[in-house]
Amino acid sequence: MKKLFSVFAASILLVGCSSEETTKDSPPTPVSVAQIEDYRPPAATYTATLTPRFRTPVAFRVAGRVDQRHIEVGEQVKQGQLLASLDPADFGQRLQAAEASRVAAQEVVKKATNDLERGKSLFRTGAINDEQLERYQVALEEAQSGQQQASSELKQAENALSYTRLEAPLAGTVVSVEAAPGLVVNPAQPVLQLAQGGPLQATIDLPGKVSAPGTASIKVDGKSYELELFSASNTLDPQSFTRRVRYNLNTEPEHFAFGQLAEATLPIATDFSAESALTIPVTAIDERGQQAHVWVIQEGKATVAPVTVLDVTTQTATITSEQLSAGEQIISHGINRLTEGQKVRAVQ
Repeated sequence: MKKLFSVFAASILLVGCSSEETTKDSPPTPVSVAQIEDYRPPAATYTATLTPRFRTPVAFRVAGRVDQRHIEVGEQVKQGQLLASLDPADFGQRLQAAEASRVAAQEVVKKATNDLERGKSLFRTGAINDEQLERYQVALEEAQSGQQQASSELKQAENALSYTRLEAPLAGTVVSVEAAPGLVVNPAQPVLQLAQGGPLQATIDLPGKVSAPGTASIKVDGKSYELELFSASNTLDPQSFTRRVRYNLNTEPEHFAFGQLAEATLPIATDFSAESALTIPVTAIDERGQQAHVWVIQEGKATVAPVTVLDVTTQTATITSEQLSAGEQIISHGINRLTEGQKVRAVQ
């Protein structure tokens, strides 16, 4: 019996030693790894329109019917260039009437002047008294006042006729035209707008609940440009429930056209700072224990690195960690089977 027990004990010892040696000499466990990346804030894409920052509305100074339009949207114009014209017929007739009134007023002044000279001669001979002479003087003054009024009306008629020609107040680009031939316009009613050049802007209509970030980016003809917020309307469009925001382009595109559509990317606000945040696969997060952690490989062994989880999606997790940085590798799959110090081998 003692001999049998000794043999059994020896067998147990031999099996134990064999198991320990097998564990010690077992090959490293293959594990999938992934690279830590810098966090990229989420963004939304909207359609933007390239617009000039400075616009000048151009309008006629008199009312009338548009006779001709001499420019189209997108044209470059010089200062003083003819843009549009009104039907001059009525204005020409008004000028003729004003000229006739001025001629008639001149004749009245001439007659009143002659009457006064004749009255003075009669006064010297005693044929008329002071009161009668004064009447001649008053008549001349009234005639001269009428002549001044007729001259003023003639000048107004000349100006009105000249105002039927709408000329460019400055050099620029025609960005919009609201008046077509045949349309009756009022004084100061804008019929077109000129872009004065200067900084280019991107105009975006954002949904009412979306806030406008201070910076964004835009892609024009395949190239990206930085945007800086210029203004944001506080009023919603009653039909589209959007509000208009304008961004300045820090760098002007090489080739652009006012009204050209482009793709604007606006970052979405988050509840955390993106400066120190990192992005990893969500499968790399191990929540066993009191604090979330990930596994890294050091000297061929799996080692724990504590992390703070900021946000999680179906694919990725946003974290911060004092021990990790972008570019390092972590174990991305099979983390629930790992133990501290376990021998592992990275595979792609």
